[in-house]
Amino acid sequence: MALTWLGLSRALFWVRLLKLETVSIPEERLSFAYGACISREVEQLASRVGEGNNRVVICGSPALSLAWSTYLTKRGVEAVVLDKSTQEAHYLAGLQALICMNRA
Repeated sequence: MALTWLGLSRALFWVRLLKLETVSIPEERLSFAYGACISREVEQLASRVGEGNNRVVICGSPALSLAWSTYLTKRGVEAVVLDKSTQEAHYLAGLQALICMNRA
């Protein structure tokens, strides 16, 4: 991630500066803020992929799913994008699996 070195507070301050300078549109600033918020999670995921976890299941909006799939595939991770029609069933199955793991 390009701005990981900034830290979240500085990245959000940068968003404020972009607004004050009126050099960006709201959607661009929101995208920048999203990137700053999820950059740590992306780094964490990327570090765990090398530990043998090489398959990730993705659901959500088509644009974000495609972006995540592309990012992960480039890093050697099998990314499976769920159809919208099956997302709820897979979500519930995942929750059930987590409950079973916690009981063990």
